[in-house]
Amino acid sequence: MEEHFGGMFKLTGSNYSLWKSKMWDMLVCKDLWLSVQYDKTKPDNINASTWEVMHLKETTYIRCFIDMRIYNNFNEENKVDVLWEKIDIMFENKNESQFSERS
Repeated sequence: MEEHFGGMFKLTGSNYSLWKSKMWDMLVCKDLWLSVQYDKTKPDNINASTWEVMHLKETTYIRCFIDMRIYNNFNEENKVDVLWEKIDIMFENKNESQFSERS
């Protein structure tokens, strides 16, 4: 049974394109998008410890929406930009090729 949290669903791999868009919306609504948007570049107005906590909150939140069958691929990452990139690398090309095959 697929779990839903406020309209959000778990990433299974085959639902990556929709999950990515919905996850971005959830991060923005929860005010957890800043570290994803700025990647590795910390804004000058944020101190280093706050920046580290932001990354931890964001990675933890994102992992709440990753299916347990693929969770171990991402469970040790504590930098959100790296986590986001790993998810992209694992699923973006795979989902694009599946979509092209169906068309």
